Amino acid sequence: MQMRQLVEEKMSPVPEREDKIQFLLDRYRNMSDKSMLIYVRRFNKIGALEQELQKSLYQFERQDFLRLFQSFTNTVANGFSVLKSFVTDYLQWAEARGRKTPLGILKEIGYEDTDLTGVYKQSYFPTFQNLKDEMQMMLDLAGTEDSSVYQSVKMMVYLSWFGVENPEICGIRKQDVSDERDEIYLPGRGEVLALPESVMPEVREYRDAEGYYRPFHSADLTFFRYKDSSFLLRSYRKEALSYIDVVNALKNFSRLNDDPNGKKFQYHKIYWSGIFSRAYAYELSNGELPKENIALLQRVFGEDYVKAAGGAQKAASRLKEYRRFRDYFYR
Repeated sequence: MQMRQLVEEKMSPVPEREDKIQFLLDRYRNMSDKSMLIYVRRFNKIGALEQELQKSLYQFERQDFLRLFQSFTNTVANGFSVLKSFVTDYLQWAEARGRKTPLGILKEIGYEDTDLTGVYKQSYFPTFQNLKDEMQMMLDLAGTEDSSVYQSVKMMVYLSWFGVENPEICGIRKQDVSDERDEIYLPGRGEVLALPESVMPEVREYRDAEGYYRPFHSADLTFFRYKDSSFLLRSYRKEALSYIDVVNALKNFSRLNDDPNGKKFQYHKIYWSGIFSRAYAYELSNGELPKENIALLQRVFGEDYVKAAGGAQKAASRLKEYRRFRDYFYR
């Protein structure tokens, strides 16, 4: 399929549609179809807000841009920067073609100007107990007689909170779960992860489970047997789950709650909730995390700030993100 045909087929009837199509073709024509679709979907989401506000990006004011950033739920500084860079590039492209745009207004907006408290309420968790309580509420909504239907999801959520990234989680094997100690070996990084004593029985139970019962095409319960597998995360269809399988499993779990303002379970947000919760516990014992101590920030946030290019700036951004989380949940 020709790239233009692909973009025209997938682009919604958004304001200034022809400009957006031409911009994508000018900037990203040589990318893969899959990559191009990411940008098309981004414009479609922007277009939904444009239609709601009954104005195009060319007419946006400061409060409109702030709503745009909120609609993309970019509580992560890097996500904010990616979206701002994309919209800035588009407006610069348009101005070069004689369009009048609010580029100056957009350039003045920084990450610290965004108000995304609704996203914290919906997608982040202040404590592990809060995370467990919210999960139990979702299981109550599901009304299933056999909670092991969602045991894979519980493992995803637990391990994300305790600092296992996706897709690292997919590489954990059954043999990596200790029977004698409250820990899991992480083959991807060659390290041992200590877990609370209260969590390990559920991990072992899931590891040893042969499957689960659930209704299937009738009121009768059907047994779904897991594929024979050496991996901890598996299903009745697959011996090992992938990155996208984890993402989709959590999306489907979130859909158990049909409240549009209800809790959403997203892997990276659960991951950072856990990291930030432990950072707050550190501050309670040791005082506020200092911006200047890059090595300490690297240890607390689990990212490379010492060797990586731009590490100091990345550390400062992550610290600012943490403080927003802290100020919302704990102050």
